[in-house]
Amino acid sequence: MFHHICDVLILLAKITWANLKAVYRLFVQPPKVSVEGKVVLITGAGSGLGRELALRFAAAGARLVLWDISDSGNQATADLIKQAHPDKEVHLYQVDVSDKEGVKSTALRVQNEVGQVYMLINNAGVLVGETILELTEKEIERTMNVNTISQFWMVRAFLPAMLEADSGHIVTTCSTGGESGMHRETDYCASKFAVFGFDESLERELRDVYKKSGIKQTLVCPHTMDTGLIHSIEQRFVT
Repeated sequence: MFHHICDVLILLAKITWANLKAVYRLFVQPPKVSVEGKVVLITGAGSGLGRELALRFAAAGARLVLWDISDSGNQATADLIKQAHPDKEVHLYQVDVSDKEGVKSTALRVQNEVGQVYMLINNAGVLVGETILELTEKEIERTMNVNTISQFWMVRAFLPAMLEADSGHIVTTCSTGGESGMHRETDYCASKFAVFGFDESLERELRDVYKKSGIKQTLVCPHTMDTGLIHSIEQRFVT
């Protein structure tokens, strides 16, 4: 009985502390981390959110490594960066993040040609936007492979160097679709729910198993955006 009481008290203390931190962060923002001169790798950089992130990180002084399955899209992003920042260092790689061997080999190229990646932004994703019966088997598998399974290949490729240095930052682009299901998104929401769990589990492994405090994580859950992925989907309120 005593142990149960202690467990309850510890749980209440953790909940109270978490709430206090949340209230504190409403008024006091954490200090910004400088990426000046650091290598930032962005997947899905050839369009949409990935392109916007690339432009923002270029302005912040990062050395950019841009991955995308579309070579032309990636080049278009690089051209926009060069227009705004002519001297900016940008490295382009055409990669399908769902291709395990392709990720491995390209990760080695990045480490040899550019250097250690400080920030890994797993942003690449696909969305079909059809009902469960309209989706093809190939589309379902593609969604899970790109949105979810690729997270394993990317982190496994770059985490060892981060662990050795006890330094790095892993950014996971999830979605409100990873918190609440939506119509015409059974495959997409399932993939993003999995990504949410992946990120939480990785955080606990880094803390409790690898015992590394120098590697940070950020989970981003944006609402619906016009990135060219979405059609025939409407949601007025986030539930």
